[in-house]
Amino acid sequence: MAGKVDIGACLSFGWNRFKNNVVYYLVGSLVVGVGAGLTFGLLAGPLLVGFFKGMMKEDAGGKAEIGDIFSAFDKFVPSLIVVLLCVVVSIIPLAGLLVGPLLMTGISLTGKGENDGMAALKNGFEAYKSDLLMGLIASFVLGIVGSLGAIACGVGMLATMPIAMAGQYLLAQQLVGDAGKAN
Repeated sequence: MAGKVDIGACLSFGWNRFKNNVVYYLVGSLVVGVGAGLTFGLLAGPLLVGFFKGMMKEDAGGKAEIGDIFSAFDKFVPSLIVVLLCVVVSIIPLAGLLVGPLLMTGISLTGKGENDGMAALKNGFEAYKSDLLMGLIASFVLGIVGSLGAIACGVGMLATMPIAMAGQYLLAQQLVGDAGKAN
């Protein structure tokens, strides 16, 4: 079921998606970040699922739009469970390293129709185990890329965060074996 992780493909994918639809990726990453922050993480799940659904729309040949970010509130409970369980795991020493790719695979599976947050995480973890080391490394590299924009007084994050988020999307697709659908 699971595929192989390709860090270079994740970075290229993130850059290409960003430059081809700057408004969606810029506004989308801001909405996800600010929405999650202002609600103490409560809206992180549905906003991330909506953001990923926009990318899934692009995989199907469409164009992601700002409204897509708000399209997953019907997945509020399962996506909240995914986020909350990842937060709990992140406070366990060393287990927190698993959270990046695990969160993104769980969010991705929820966006693809999984209505049980626990099942999304379980299935995401099963896929993630197939390439655990590379999944960790890719998530770490994408985290660094996302944070690099902070060097320019935070303004650079307007470009680096969307690239990293799109790269995390492809990483999730690689882990669950759906990378062929992502362009």
